[in-house]
This record gives sequence, C-alpha cells and structure tokens, in this order.
Amino acid sequence: MKELLNIPYSKFYTDERLVDLFIPDDIKSDKCIFFIHGGGFSAGKKDAWYPLARWFCEKGYVSASMEYRLAPGELAGDNSFEEGYKRYFPAQIEDVRLCMNFLKENASKYGYDKNKIIIAGSSAGAYLCGMLLTIKKDDLLGYTFEMNCLDTTPLGAVLYCPVMDIRYTDMTVYGTESKFNQNFMGKLIEGNEDLYQIASPVHRISGGEAPCLIIHAMNDKLVTQKAVDNLIQAFKQHKVQADVAYVEGAAHGFGYNVKTPQQLYALEKMNEFVERL
Repeated sequence: MKELLNIPYSKFYTDERLVDLFIPDDIKSDKCIFFIHGGGFSAGKKDAWYPLARWFCEKGYVSASMEYRLAPGELAGDNSFEEGYKRYFPAQIEDVRLCMNFLKENASKYGYDKNKIIIAGSSAGAYLCGMLLTIKKDDLLGYTFEMNCLDTTPLGAVLYCPVMDIRYTDMTVYGTESKFNQNFMGKLIEGNEDLYQIASPVHRISGGEAPCLIIHAMNDKLVTQKAVDNLIQAFKQHKVQADVAYVEGAAHGFGYNVKTPQQLYALEKMNEFVERL
C-alpha cells in the first residue's frame, strides 16, 4: 500500500485544502472511496478516517480522505472569526467540490474510474456528502474558478449519523441545540430561513441523486430516529434509492474505526453497498 499524504487540491489555502490517497499494491477495483470527516464544521482531521481508508485499500480500492477549511472556532485559529468570510458557508462546499474535481481529474493517474467515486462521511462530513449528492451538474453553488468541471456528483454515498437539516428548528428531530450551524453559516437563522433551507441537503433532494446508504446509530442523541425518517421519506418521495443500516448500541460519530462490533457491522454494510454499485 502506498500512502500519498498532504496532496494540495488547490493553489490556495494549501495548509487546509489537502487530501490523502491510499493506493493498493494490487488495484482490484475501478472504484474510489472518498472519505470526508465530521466535527461540527469547526473541528476534525482527515486522519480520522485512516482505519477505514486502509481497510478498503487492503481490499483493492483506491481510497482518499480530505481536509477542508474549518468554520470559525478554536481549531481554525485565533483569527478565524475575523476571517469568517473565508470560512462561512459555502466555503466548505467549495472545498469538497474542488477536491472531488481534483479526484476526477486525476483518476487515471491514481488508477480508478472518474465516474466511480463513492463518498462517505460522518455527521458534518455526511452533511458535506449530502451537498455533493444534491448539487446538480449545472449548479454553481460552491463553484470556484479552479474547477475545470462542474460535475462533482458521486457514484454513491455512505452517510454515517447524517446531519442533513441544519436549521435545528424542531428539537424532536435533532436532539441537541447547537451553535455549530450559526458558526458554519455566519448568520442567524432568523431572517435567513431561505438560505438555511438551500444549505440543508434534505430539502435539496429532487430526484436523480445517486444511491445512498444511511448508517443510523441507535443511541445517537443528535440525529434522532425522526431525523432519519424524514431523510428516508425525502429520498422515497423523489424515488432515490436509499438503504438504511440501524446500528444497536452505537452513539453519534461512532464509525471512525474498525474495532468494535458496531463499527464492524457498519463497515460490513458499507462494503456490501460499495460492491453493489
């Protein structure tokens, strides 16, 4: 296995716009597994997904794990609120689209099909996957001039503990009120309801999206069963294939390793999903 670390996918913000690639010694699939970390938009690192990236690489898949500009907060730096305009929505959307563009442009170099990139994320990472999933080929949301192609759609998406509605207005849907959304958006929801809706993947689903696997942690205190039911209903309404794996005894953000029975069960379901695509 070759580990190609800290590859810039942009000429700007090169300390944050980085992607790691895991290349099998013997590539057995033309698919690429592309991981996006969570962390409430203001925390998290690409190495969180290394155990799964290496697991899939050992099975013969090229894997990737990216970093993106964090929303203002302690981990983004002391001056992150002063430079908030560089970090508020849609900054992270720009970064994931730009990284997907990079992976598509370099597919032949690294040994996979540019049209067979499967995205996977947890929590805020699942949100970013949801945005990639629902941004159509002609949509300029998150476009930057470095992108040579607007098509940043995936072959499929694996959504661990997915935060897909950032409005947090119904506390029976999302069990924990949070400032993450405000730091991410840079605006209060009051007076900006339309923008928050545009920025919520569950409300962007319109039909034609790639197949999904939702992995729901049954002990999740943030993304509740009702939130998952709302997401399933939105996919069903628009005739989008969406499978669900319910993981007993798992809490929010549980999926970043391959050790516990819950992690291994979710990984088995993800592997089955990837193989079917």
